[in-house]
Amino acid sequence: MEVLKLHEHLTEYNPEHISKHISEPAQGHISEHDTVSNNPLAHQLSEILNNRRVTTVFQPIISLRDGSIFAYEALSRGPMGSALHTPDKLFAAAEKQEKTWELEQLCRTTAIETISKLKQDALLFLNVNPQIMHDRKFRQGFTREYLRTYDINPENIVFEITEKGTVDSVQDFIKTVDHYKNQNYRIAVDDAGAGYSGLNMISDVHPHFLKLDMNLIRNIHQDTTRQALLKSLSEFASLTNTYLIAEGIETKEELLKLIDIGIHYGQGFYLQRPQPQLLPLREDLIAAIRNENNKKNHLFYKKSSDLYIRNIANAQQTLSPDIRVSQVYELMKNELSSPGYCVTEHGRVIGVVTRNDLFRHLSELPGNLLIEKKIQECISSCEGCNILYFDIDNFKAYNDVYGFENGDKLLRAFVQMLQKNVNGDGDFIGHIGGDDFMAVVDGEQSEKICIRLIGDFDREVQKFYNQNDRARGYITCKNRHGNEENFPLMTISIVIVNSKNYKTAHQMSEDIARLKKECKQLIGSNFISGNIEEAHNLL
Repeated sequence: MEVLKLHEHLTEYNPEHISKHISEPAQGHISEHDTVSNNPLAHQLSEILNNRRVTTVFQPIISLRDGSIFAYEALSRGPMGSALHTPDKLFAAAEKQEKTWELEQLCRTTAIETISKLKQDALLFLNVNPQIMHDRKFRQGFTREYLRTYDINPENIVFEITEKGTVDSVQDFIKTVDHYKNQNYRIAVDDAGAGYSGLNMISDVHPHFLKLDMNLIRNIHQDTTRQALLKSLSEFASLTNTYLIAEGIETKEELLKLIDIGIHYGQGFYLQRPQPQLLPLREDLIAAIRNENNKKNHLFYKKSSDLYIRNIANAQQTLSPDIRVSQVYELMKNELSSPGYCVTEHGRVIGVVTRNDLFRHLSELPGNLLIEKKIQECISSCEGCNILYFDIDNFKAYNDVYGFENGDKLLRAFVQMLQKNVNGDGDFIGHIGGDDFMAVVDGEQSEKICIRLIGDFDREVQKFYNQNDRARGYITCKNRHGNEENFPLMTISIVIVNSKNYKTAHQMSEDIARLKKECKQLIGSNFISGNIEEAHNLL
């Protein structure tokens, strides 16, 4: 089977909020003639739509088990050399001119016409805006009769929906999805892992395919956290009869790790760049995929009864129960590919220590899964609550000079400060990772908490430096570029935002990142509120 995708432009999916229908004119709508005449991009867009100047290039989606071509993704492009050649600019212009429907219709038609002329019995992935999929014009135009004119069966059509898309009514949208499923169309969720509402989209839609966002795939061979996430998704896919497609594979190392994890299909520049023609894969690539599968003894090639445990087991370092926690931390910091170690005594396994368990034990606070759940609850609540984000400035430099054990002591001391000051009914404290923490508190107490916490931190942090460093007011170590640099003593930066000001956690995180950058540029310990855009320096 081969897959065809039309384009990558979609809006945000958020079940809690209602967006304006895409075909409704904006307030103070300017006539199309005036808009086009005064806007070069609008003129180019109009010319593209009127003269059907959209083309399709193909990128294969391949099996990560045997290297065969499973699909072709068809990507829409504007005229070569124009300002609207790339899909992001093309669809941004269409959205601004309220021509998204017309552009999507042109892309769908062009892609279907192209694949029909190539006589490919293809599984077509049509990347559809959820609003447009639910639109009456789409349902009236995209019918079995329409497909028959191109000799295409509905079973070869997959509607690809991004988790970033917005729908007016979740229940109505699910009914629309079920309507197409009952006619043998298939459903895919695109950009899985790119935003914060992905689990909602997946659970609502029950897709046949999940396309993993390229940001999850980038350097996957070096990131054990994302490896664990993909392994969990792979198990989920097996339980729900869903197929996973990894997007954006750019290196051999990424490819081999995805094969090891068990991802079904993949695409990316390392495999083949988008081309105007359907081209075969490199022979060396196919051989590498098959060799890796043979080496890993995937059940695709052998029956389980033919396998021995030695064939699927890898030698790993073991630990003594007498090893220090600081030494284990250093091992895990240097061996990023290892999720954990077996603890043995006299040749007998007595336990296992994993990366996540170790880090959770060190902070003794809820981790990212509970944090994300709590933030989503706050956003969904009509009352709203204040989110406090804490970042210890110059912690890495301190860790490099004074060592992990002292860095761990500092983090434990900070956790105690948080627990002392954030102790109201319903308050929540979480450890994001490293020296980043967050809390959910009552709005009226936010600034008082920040003032007390900064006072405690600035007083207690002095105890973690020797007399010479305290007197100088800085420590010296190498920066990220390997050059010697003077780093001030540790301070604390705090950002306050209110959940009622956001529709998604992604919007909130973007605001927090911006405000944190502003706060860290100030001297000393500070807190800054996103509600009043005011910074407070307590030195």
